[in-house]
Amino acid sequence: MDHLPEPLQAVLTNATYTYLRSSAHSQLTTHLSTFREAIINPYILDPLSQFLAATLGLSSSMPDLMTSVMLVGLLLVSLVILDYVRRLVIWWVMWWVRFIVRVVFWGLVVFAGFYVYNFGVDKTVQDAGRLVGFAMGFAEQVWNMVESASANRNGHGNGNQKGSWNRGASGSGWNSNGGASGGRWW
Repeated sequence: MDHLPEPLQAVLTNATYTYLRSSAHSQLTTHLSTFREAIINPYILDPLSQFLAATLGLSSSMPDLMTSVMLVGLLLVSLVILDYVRRLVIWWVMWWVRFIVRVVFWGLVVFAGFYVYNFGVDKTVQDAGRLVGFAMGFAEQVWNMVESASANRNGHGNGNQKGSWNRGASGSGWNSNGGASGGRWW
């Protein structure tokens, strides 16, 4: 206590402060032991000990606190190991997914290059336009079906509104002049 200022040394060596510190320590110890005896033992440790004894098939003697602590420690270590295994599995799965996506992407790039080389730019642009038109028509039909289903689910409409599958008079999906009803054929 030589490194402390004199007024602080006087307070710390005062008999009243020493008494209060020792009484507070004894009161804290008393309260903690009372808390342990009143709450922790009967409501946490004893039921946990009985559960462990019944679960593990131990004899009628209760496992002590050290056994319970070791079991909890073993549980935590096993959870950490399982977390490492989960991370490893996720890493491998994501590596393969990334690998497959990259192979498919570069395969499509190479395929597009060979297609342009074999058929020329004009035919490739024409075929790409047809493909985009087909995809847009398909997406439009799906969108209309979703809107129709949501309208029917909400109680609006009778199913013969725009957005449902347009059927001709005969009930088929084709109109009388031989084309598909509802606009585009692609």
